[in-house]
Amino acid sequence: TCLVGNGLFTLLGLCVGLVASNQDFMLKGFNFTKFSGVWYEIAFTSMMDVYDSPHKVEKMGGMVVKIEGDLLALTITYYNGSHCVLEKVTASQGEFPEKFKVITAAGNKDVVIVDTDYKTYTIMDITFLVSGVVQKAMKLYTRKLYRNEEVLKKFHKVALEHGYSMSDIQQPKDDCEWALPWGSVLNS
Repeated sequence: TCLVGNGLFTLLGLCVGLVASNQDFMLKGFNFTKFSGVWYEIAFTSMMDVYDSPHKVEKMGGMVVKIEGDLLALTITYYNGSHCVLEKVTASQGEFPEKFKVITAAGNKDVVIVDTDYKTYTIMDITFLVSGVVQKAMKLYTRKLYRNEEVLKKFHKVALEHGYSMSDIQQPKDDCEWALPWGSVLNS
């Protein structure tokens, strides 16, 4: 399934410009090894102008995170509106351990891991430019495809604390076929 979709780009764009103003949301002692592995995007939020149509049904995305030297190597999948895309990108650490700069063909993203327990969920705050305008999004990733109500409640709370409204929060309804099975991605 295309479980990394825009969420993966967003996840990899982990850092959002909100960190400077929301330092209390930052993690201490981020662990790259525990963060590695497969993540599925199960919810996202954005301001109304981040996506062409923020309230349309989105396809679920995903990502595989691996450590390569001092970079995170990300294999992400996302739905671009007509088909599932598989892309390999890198993320370099920012000025603190849970902040990353993700470099993609579509443009760079600043991503901040706002909250994670490494085993169940991770919440990312993402900032990027669209036509010279700073855009923000937040993504919820889980290790399993099912929707965990406790984790979704936590995501709603964090999203509201970051200035999003309940109507901004979306849950992808569908997923798309992976161009490559996860096993091949994990072993590459």
